[in-house]
Amino acid sequence: MRISIWLLAAVLLGCGSNDKGTSGPSLDTGTVADVADVADVAVDVVPTSDTTTIPDSAPTPDSAPTPDSAPTPDTPPVPDVEPVPDTTAAPDTVPVLDVSPDTAPNADVPTMSDSSVDTNPPPAPATPWYQPFGGAGNEEIKGTAADSMGNVYVVGIYNDTITIGTETFEPVEPGKKMSDSFVASFDSQGAFRWAHAFGALQADSPFEVHVDGLDNVYVAGSHKADMTVGTDVLVCNGSSDVYVVSYDSAGTQLWAKSWGGQYGETPRALSVNTSGDVFITGSFQGSMEADSITVLAKGGGNEVFVLAVDGVTQEALWIRTFTGNGSDVGTALVADKDRNAVIAVSYNYDLVVDADANLTFDSGGSNFNGGLIRVDDTGNVLWAQEYGGPGAEEIIGLDMGGNGNIYATGVFSDTATFGGSALV
Repeated sequence: MRISIWLLAAVLLGCGSNDKGTSGPSLDTGTVADVADVADVAVDVVPTSDTTTIPDSAPTPDSAPTPDSAPTPDTPPVPDVEPVPDTTAAPDTVPVLDVSPDTAPNADVPTMSDSSVDTNPPPAPATPWYQPFGGAGNEEIKGTAADSMGNVYVVGIYNDTITIGTETFEPVEPGKKMSDSFVASFDSQGAFRWAHAFGALQADSPFEVHVDGLDNVYVAGSHKADMTVGTDVLVCNGSSDVYVVSYDSAGTQLWAKSWGGQYGETPRALSVNTSGDVFITGSFQGSMEADSITVLAKGGGNEVFVLAVDGVTQEALWIRTFTGNGSDVGTALVADKDRNAVIAVSYNYDLVVDADANLTFDSGGSNFNGGLIRVDDTGNVLWAQEYGGPGAEEIIGLDMGGNGNIYATGVFSDTATFGGSALV
C-alpha cells in the first residue's frame, strides 16, 4: 500500500449561494487503509510540472552591405561586453486541482490569476531559533500558532514535572502518568513569555490552538473529568467533553468553557474567525449538549458534529450534525468573518448531508471517503462535494484565502478523484 500526500484547491462560491448538491463520479468499493502499515510504505509528494524554457529570440539578420564611401578617421576599438545571462526560464509551477462545486456552473469563479487574489508578498521570516523545554516524563506538542507580532503559542501534553522557561508545573495526579494540558508563549526571537498548565483527575489533552484578529489565544481540547482552569471549573457531563480556554496575548485568562453530552465527544479541529467566534468539529455518540441546545444522534455509531460559539457571549449559536450508517467524523474546518464555515468529513458507507434536499454522500462500501460541506451562519448547508476512490482518503487541514478560496491538504491511498481530477 502506498500513501501519498496531496494538495487540493477548492474554489468556494459566495456566501449568498443556496445551491446544494454533489458532483463527481461514483466511488468504487475498496479496502480501508491500515494505519499499522504506514511505517512500511513510501510517501510520495505530488510532483511539480516540468520547467518550461522560453526560447531565445531569433538572431537579427546581417545588414546589407553599403556602397563604398569616403574613408572615415580611425576610431578606438569598442571594449568587449560581458554576455547577459539568459533569464527567460520560467519558474516551476505546482498544478492546482479545481474542484469547484458543480452546483452553480454559471457563477463567476475566481482563479489564481484574478486581480482579486492577494498578491502581497509574505513578511520576511524571523531569525530561526530553537527553544527546548520538558521534564521528567513525556511531553508532546499538539499545536502551534502565531499572532500579528510574531509571538508563538504552543499547546501540548505532559505527564510528569515539566519546566517551560521560568515556570515549573506538576501533574494533577503525580505518579499516575495521566496526561495534562499546557500552553506556552515565546516571542518572535524565541524568548520565553508565559506558560499555563491545567488538568483533571483523568487524562485530558488539547488538540489545537488558534489566534483571532485581536491576538487573543484559543486552546481547544477534551477532558474526561471535572477540570479546573484558572478560577473556572469545567464540569464533564459524559465520558469525554470538549473544552475551550481563551487568553489575551499577555497570557491573562479571558474565559474557559466546556460542552458535551451524556456519552462522549471526540473533537478533531478548531477554527476561530477574526471576530473571535469559535467553531469545533469532531464526532459524538448519543447526544451533544451546548448551553440551551441539545441534539440527538440518529444512528448507533460515531456521527459528525459542528459547534458554533459566539465570540462575545461564549454561548452556543448552533450545532449541526451529519449522520451515516458507519463511523463518521469531522476532520478539519475553517470559518470566515461572517460565520460561514467549511467542514471536511470522513465517512464510510454513506453520510446524510441534507435530508430535506435528498443530499447523501456514498462511499460505496466500508472504505473511508471524504467530503467538503459549506454551511451558512445558522448551520444550513449551502453546498457539498464528495471525493474519494477505492482506497481511503482524509482531509487533515483547511485554510481560506481572502477571496473565499479554500485550500485543503490530506492523505489518500490507491487512486482518488477530486472534482473530475484523479490522483494516483
